[in-house]
Amino acid sequence: MPIRFQIPHQKNAVLIFFIYGFLLPFGIALAAGGVSHGTYFAAYTSGDYIALAIESRKTEDALNGHKVIFDNQCKIFPLSARAVFIADGIISNRDPRAPRFDASVEAVAAYRRAIPAGSLKNAADLWAADLRQSMIGLYPIYRKLIDHRSAYETVGGYFFGIDGDDKLIGFQARIMHTVGTSRFDSVVMPIQNDGYSFPGPADLVNEFRAGQSVRARTVQSQIQKEAFGKSASEARIIELKYLVRNVPAWANDRGSGGDIAQVIIDAGEKRWRWVHRPDFCPEN
Repeated sequence: MPIRFQIPHQKNAVLIFFIYGFLLPFGIALAAGGVSHGTYFAAYTSGDYIALAIESRKTEDALNGHKVIFDNQCKIFPLSARAVFIADGIISNRDPRAPRFDASVEAVAAYRRAIPAGSLKNAADLWAADLRQSMIGLYPIYRKLIDHRSAYETVGGYFFGIDGDDKLIGFQARIMHTVGTSRFDSVVMPIQNDGYSFPGPADLVNEFRAGQSVRARTVQSQIQKEAFGKSASEARIIELKYLVRNVPAWANDRGSGGDIAQVIIDAGEKRWRWVHRPDFCPEN
């Protein structure tokens, strides 16, 4: 299970500011019979913009035990012209023995039901309540799968954008499980400004951001070349692209791969836009 955290924008920050999960290989598909998992992303939230980069691999374990890998999964889901959604953890189920669900489809539905209209906080609350019920229904069928995960996490959703009050904001919603029981709880929290949100081993992320190795310094040099002359948000999205590409590779993570979708949400424009849209992602 990935370690997920948020850290303030400090080059040598200790990466323990906000931690979920425990020591399982990140990005791996803990899946069976139509239950799918697997996402690696990086986001940066400031008062002026939100930058988001996410890979496109989805790993699913078929009923015959074979793993199926797709590198054409668009994991950024538009909620409107002003907001987007991403998810990690156990993100969907197609097994007819348990409640079928898709975290992204339910996020769109929650956003449309939110009152007042455009409230990302209320959308996250509604989404968390829906996913909690789905996980309760899934648990009797996939008890071992779910108990194998961290006691504090089964699925998470991230709502980024301009809310109904025209504020640039992000919310994280997580469904937590008490191992060995059918108890699931949910929590919704705002994502702090001027900080990163991403999964991954803390030592590799520290290596990447602080340039602690030859390979890290090589990547940082490439980032500086590509970011030269760019705006702050465009330079940040370049950094996030390389973080999403390199940290999983350094960890030999086969659950992460494919093209990297990139989005910037601008406070002034009050909408989101593609920086890089893979061919399999919709235009809006």
